[in-house]
Amino acid sequence: MKQTKTIVAALLSFLFLAFTASAANAENLIGDPSFELNNTPTLQTVYAADTFLSPWHVLNNVDLADEDNIWTKGPAFDGKQYIDLDGNKPGAIYQGVATTPGMTYTVTVAYANNYFNQPSASAQVSIYDDNHNIYDEILFHNSSVNGNLDWTQFTTQFTAQETTTYLKFTSLSGTNSAGGILIDNVSVHAPEPSGVVFMLIPAAGAILRRRRPRICH
Repeated sequence: MKQTKTIVAALLSFLFLAFTASAANAENLIGDPSFELNNTPTLQTVYAADTFLSPWHVLNNVDLADEDNIWTKGPAFDGKQYIDLDGNKPGAIYQGVATTPGMTYTVTVAYANNYFNQPSASAQVSIYDDNHNIYDEILFHNSSVNGNLDWTQFTTQFTAQETTTYLKFTSLSGTNSAGGILIDNVSVHAPEPSGVVFMLIPAAGAILRRRRPRICH
């Protein structure tokens, strides 16, 4: 009897911790994923020395754009702001997130193109750490128009090898470009716990519904 109670308590404790971990893993590891932390009335060029987009880091310069700016009319994918990877020249942004080596993460980003300056544009997605180049992919977009940026979503997965992994978006526009790929709603998520957790629920229930001991006459 006492042993059964101990097993049930251990199972329930495990399930509680597993579901707590599930809720934590569901959180986006990216800070300021939709670039809403700092408001801009229309469009603001952010330079490498600026901390305006922190926790994002800027290379060269990029534009923080409001969806009501006069150059790229159209709703943001999420919220009201997004990034143009070309400021007054091609730029890049990156951010590091805490990761667990061996764990697989999912990356998602919405992207479009600055139709006012470029009818088509491209950018590179890079995932890396201090010792490894984990993943590279080129995004291409040419369907944005006035009033509809026609956002496209890109998703990939990677397996972390270090405790910090970086996600970077780099414009591939020409040297003098002032408008390129637009990005919004960036996310890095850890996976949900495996179905093993859910398989344990019936087991716990079976123990709880254990048969009463037979009474011998």
